[in-house]
Amino acid sequence: MPGLVAYAEPDAKTGMFPTMGPRQAGGEVSAFDHFSKESIVPLKDLTHWPRAVECPACMEPSITRVNVKICKGTHLMAALLFVCTVVGSVVPYASRSFKDVEHYCCRCNRRLVTYHFGTGTEIHVW
Repeated sequence: MPGLVAYAEPDAKTGMFPTMGPRQAGGEVSAFDHFSKESIVPLKDLTHWPRAVECPACMEPSITRVNVKICKGTHLMAALLFVCTVVGSVVPYASRSFKDVEHYCCRCNRRLVTYHFGTGTEIHVW
């Protein structure tokens, strides 16, 4: 077809296109099992999203697994938004910003940190 550019040919046996290698960002290969020292975040800085950490329990680098939980602050914000705007009362339940976030190690499954809405970070493992 004119205008169509093919970058790879499918494998003759399987008919599938070859898979991409490790993604390179800024000249550095990034993979799940290896993190640069610059990308590892201290436990006290964990907030709403999964991050690369060095687990104090298993001493291995890992990306945290997060569990988002509704808390008292979520209900308080929903009540406040209900008083201001009836429609806005569902926003705290749909948003991650108004909930507690628990971070777990993906390797040993220990709870590392809980980020509490409104009060900050509680570290569980030293």
